[in-house]
Amino acid sequence: MVNEVKEKFILHWNYRGFTKLPEVVRNYGAHIEEVYLKYNLLSNLPLWIAEMSNITNLYLHGNQIETVPDELGEVTHLTTLDLGNNKLKTLPPRIGKLQKLKVLLLNENSMRILPSEINRLKNLETLSVSGNKLVALPEWLGYLPSLQELIADHNCLIEIPNSLTLAPNLSTISICSNRLQHLPLNGFLAAPCIQFDNNSNLNYLSIPVSYQLSQQNHSFQNPRDILAYRCSRVVSNDDGFWIKSKLSIHLKVEILGQDGKDTTILKLPRQLVTVHNIDESSIPSLMELALRDIYCERYNHTLVIDHTTLKVEVNRAVIDRHNECLELTRYLNDLLKNGPISICLGIQCQQPIFTEAWITVNCDPTTTFLRISTFCSRKCALNLTTQTDAPRENRRWYII
Repeated sequence: MVNEVKEKFILHWNYRGFTKLPEVVRNYGAHIEEVYLKYNLLSNLPLWIAEMSNITNLYLHGNQIETVPDELGEVTHLTTLDLGNNKLKTLPPRIGKLQKLKVLLLNENSMRILPSEINRLKNLETLSVSGNKLVALPEWLGYLPSLQELIADHNCLIEIPNSLTLAPNLSTISICSNRLQHLPLNGFLAAPCIQFDNNSNLNYLSIPVSYQLSQQNHSFQNPRDILAYRCSRVVSNDDGFWIKSKLSIHLKVEILGQDGKDTTILKLPRQLVTVHNIDESSIPSLMELALRDIYCERYNHTLVIDHTTLKVEVNRAVIDRHNECLELTRYLNDLLKNGPISICLGIQCQQPIFTEAWITVNCDPTTTFLRISTFCSRKCALNLTTQTDAPRENRRWYII
């Protein structure tokens, strides 16, 4: 083993039955760059792991590790860290010091929350947390500037952060086999490939997200290749028109079709706290109007939907001009930072929407989903729903 460590830069020690990392690595392996220790019997890592300063790739998948020492944060050349299929519930605070880390694999552990220290990993490109016990993902995921892949299958998620719609480099989101009740309403800035099969409570998409997903390539040769396989379970409820909970609004939508009336419950994102009827000439609250005005002062955020080519373009850029310091509550600052819940789909409007909206619903003939459109005012909603020459009773639009 001494000769092996001295002569190699990569140690392939998978399936060796190790119960601890051999001391020979510490004595003779300062030059080692990659270590594969998958499917051993390790229960922890030694504190002297900090001395292995040249390691770039460390694979510990399939062990029995319950805790990771803070000293791992001193292995600052790490670019890939695989801690999957262990018994981890959290990570050490100094994990945030791994500024060169690009791939972090935490699959098949017992994590209920993601440690906030991960938000310091500015070069992180891939984060995989499938098979844990996560019930929510933090909004700071959308602030990771280099994040390209987010894999969070087989958890207990009911939603994903709105800030992900503004992530600049996101190419893949996989959130299959969770408990999702909705996807974000806003279009995604980077137009990522989104996989969300086996979320039976998810029964609608926004128009922007629906159009973006329609541009993904699907072969349809196998039922599992169909967009949103095993989603869209219809839930009936005979209670009132508006059904409110402590966290979010439920909408009861009645759709008249050839086979009679069908009832579906739509659960909207928590950030949207007020939904107006299309016949309601209400004025948005002062807080909502202030959020819209401040956001428009700070950003240039456009959402362009081409209905003929099913193309969506989303752009968001900081406007380069001096703004006075705004004394806002943490709640309002978070709303602005995480981005609007949607952009008004009214013709030539582009107003951001944060907490209040007018909503219309229509059937998507290509999927089992309903599609919803959000508007900043009754005027914008009526303008779009009257753009067809067909009689109202023949339109595929249904107004809530």
